[in-house]
Amino acid sequence: MAGAVLALLIAYVLLSWLANAPRRQLAYVLMILILSAVLIVGIVMFVTGRLTTALPLLLSALAGMWRQRWVVRWIARNLLGGGPGSGAAGPATVSTPWLDMTLDRRSGALSGRVKQGAFAGRDLGDLSLDDLIALYEDLARAHGESARLLETFLDREHGAAWRQRTAAGPGAGAAGAGAGGGGAMTRAEALSILGLPEDADADEVRHAHRRLIRKLHPDQGGSSYLAAKINQAKDYLLAGRH
Repeated sequence: MAGAVLALLIAYVLLSWLANAPRRQLAYVLMILILSAVLIVGIVMFVTGRLTTALPLLLSALAGMWRQRWVVRWIARNLLGGGPGSGAAGPATVSTPWLDMTLDRRSGALSGRVKQGAFAGRDLGDLSLDDLIALYEDLARAHGESARLLETFLDREHGAAWRQRTAAGPGAGAAGAGAGGGGAMTRAEALSILGLPEDADADEVRHAHRRLIRKLHPDQGGSSYLAAKINQAKDYLLAGRH
C-alpha cells in the first residue's frame, strides 16, 4: 500500500514538472533517459559476458555524454540546485537607486532592502508601518520609480489600508516618475528581473516569465508595476529571437 502511494506521489510530481517545463528541458530529459538506458544495457551485457554487443553500446553512450556535456550542466542547474556561478536561476530582483526588491520565484514572497537615505541598509521587513510610510513619502518626492516599487511591498504586506495613512496618497509614486526615472533597460537588468543566468535561452526566458507573472496575480497581492517590469524584461531578452 505504501509503495502504491509513493508511486502515485512520484507520478504526480513528475507530471506537474512536465506540464510546466520548457521544451528545452524536456529535450534534455529525453536525451538523458536515452543515454542512460543505452549505458545500463551496455553494462548489463558487459557483466553477462556479451562483450561484442556491450562494447559498442558503452562506447556510444560515453561518446554521446561527452559530446553532450550540457547533460552534466543541466543536472547541476535543475536537479542539484546549482550554486553561485553555476548558472542556476535565482530570485527575481528589481533595483532602483533607492531600493532592491526581490520576488521569490517559488513562494512569491517579496523582500526588499533600502540602499540610501535615513533607512539605508535596513530590510523592509524590519521596518514598522510608520517607518515604511515615512520612507514612501520621501520617495514620492525624490524618486517616483522607487516609490512605485515600495507601493508593491506595502500593498502586499499591509493591504490598501496603508494608503489612508499617508499624505502622499495613492499614485504619488507614479506622479513623481519624472524625477530620476529608471531609463532604458539593460540586458543585465532584464536577466536580474527574471532571475536568469547569462546563457538563458528563449524557452527559459518564457518559462521564468510565466512563473513570475503567476505570482503577481491579484489573488496573490499582484503588482502592476512589477508585472510591467517583468514583461519589459521578457520583451527585451526575446527581441530579435524567433
